[in-house]
Amino acid sequence: MRITPDGRYLLTAHSTVTVTALADGTSRQIELWERFSCGFDLAASGHHLIVAQNNRGSPAGWVGCRSLDGPAHPIVWSWELERHTRGSVTCVADARFVLTESWWDQNLLRSVFRYVVRSVTTGEVLTAVEGPEIDWFSPVASPDGQFLVGLLNARVIVLSVEDLSKPVAVLKNSGRRHFTGVAFHPSGKYLAATSNDATVKVYGTTTWELSRTFTWNIGRMRSIAFSPDGTLAAAGGDAGKVVVWDVDL
Repeated sequence: MRITPDGRYLLTAHSTVTVTALADGTSRQIELWERFSCGFDLAASGHHLIVAQNNRGSPAGWVGCRSLDGPAHPIVWSWELERHTRGSVTCVADARFVLTESWWDQNLLRSVFRYVVRSVTTGEVLTAVEGPEIDWFSPVASPDGQFLVGLLNARVIVLSVEDLSKPVAVLKNSGRRHFTGVAFHPSGKYLAATSNDATVKVYGTTTWELSRTFTWNIGRMRSIAFSPDGTLAAAGGDAGKVVVWDVDL
């Protein structure tokens, strides 16, 4: 789910991408292939939608760009992929986006993970490098586009967009409970992470040290978000409750 930077549209995806005008509630469908593991993100300008899908029954995939300007949402470009994506697309600074690919290597007898940085305007590959494993959930980019953050069980994996081959930092949970969601504060100075241990942990992005831990005793936390001005934060839990609080970091 995404809202365009100008606040005009809400985008949701399943077998299609639905573009809903927030002013009047009207919606338009962008048809996709009948595939699975659909991932999408908005370019920073808000004018382009990047969508990646896997081809059912085949190791190949597909990535494409649609314009959000005008009613037809025309295709800007599309590329066929040789590898499965992990259902993740993350747009970063300088009109780039990151695709995470994975495949089973029969010689190494293990899964291989590759981070591919492509151009938003053309889809062409800018860099591609093997790197550490992260979960299927789309990684999150820092506001300045410098860092890419993903989850792996009880760890938060912090990667530099300029060198995705190795972590900048690995943040381990205080117990064995898994992390479930992450979000950067709009200032870029803090990273918040929800966890199955019913807490929200906040890390400083200069040292990646734990800064604050919040507990509201509403059960396992699932997601976290900040308001655009950074003054409010909200976290949702398994019990269907959402906590909203004034940010004072």
